[in-house]
Amino acid sequence: MYNRFLEYLKQPELEKTISKGGIRVRQKLNPMVKAFAPFMSKYKMKVIERKNVATDRPVIFSATHGFRDDILFTVRAIKAHGYVLFGNLHQFFHSYEGIAIWLNGVVLVDRIDKESRRASREKMKCVLRSGGNLIVYPEGTWNKSENLLILQLFGGIYDIEKETGAVVVPVATHLEGKYVFVSVGEALDIAVYKKTEGLAVLRDEMATLKWELMERYSYVTRDELLKGKTPEEYWHDYIEHLISEVDFYDREVEDNAHFRSKEQKEYEAVCAHLEKVEPRRENAFLWRRG
Repeated sequence: MYNRFLEYLKQPELEKTISKGGIRVRQKLNPMVKAFAPFMSKYKMKVIERKNVATDRPVIFSATHGFRDDILFTVRAIKAHGYVLFGNLHQFFHSYEGIAIWLNGVVLVDRIDKESRRASREKMKCVLRSGGNLIVYPEGTWNKSENLLILQLFGGIYDIEKETGAVVVPVATHLEGKYVFVSVGEALDIAVYKKTEGLAVLRDEMATLKWELMERYSYVTRDELLKGKTPEEYWHDYIEHLISEVDFYDREVEDNAHFRSKEQKEYEAVCAHLEKVEPRRENAFLWRRG
């Protein structure tokens, strides 16, 4: 299938993609979307904590990202309605899920296109200024890290909050067995800090929510977890299992969509040649540290 009628959402112009009337319609449709949502996933949801986020300011829900249905469960768990910032174009245009996300309300972004990323920022600000809320995933892609609870965050969420007077609400989802556990945190005004500090505060809050869910619902012994595999083999197989549940997963895009600071990019550029070097006794010094 191909959702050709949704192609208009790729246009950069605000007036062709976002309107107050469209936001109002989707706010009214939201209860119906949430009522239908449980039938779109094989997993069951348990909301563990939902802080009171009542506010007269627009809200940016900042959610963790790590498996196929986390967008669905974020939409279900929050009491408010929110437009989703969505970047998997293949999934959007070639599945019924794309239609469901469109009905919910979506800001579409092509993550490898600079003009599309710029336009998506303006669209998100338009949603907030028009009486709507947002659901965003500031890690930019799935967190497939073996040790980081939350990846470094893109700074756009800070800029948009500051420019629109919104507040940010952290949301954590955690998949364990047949259940997705969700926690919705307290509203934060990260714009009261300088940008680096504000993003760090948000990242810490998201990581805390995630850790608490893991600590409570993911207790397992090492032997039970690995089942004879090495940690590297286990993690590889686990990530491949999650990817296998997605109909359209562009590895090249997803593996390069995370935030990298200028320093990280420079370090990667300097060390890129090492990938082509065959280790020998004569060049062993290249891998020494300290």
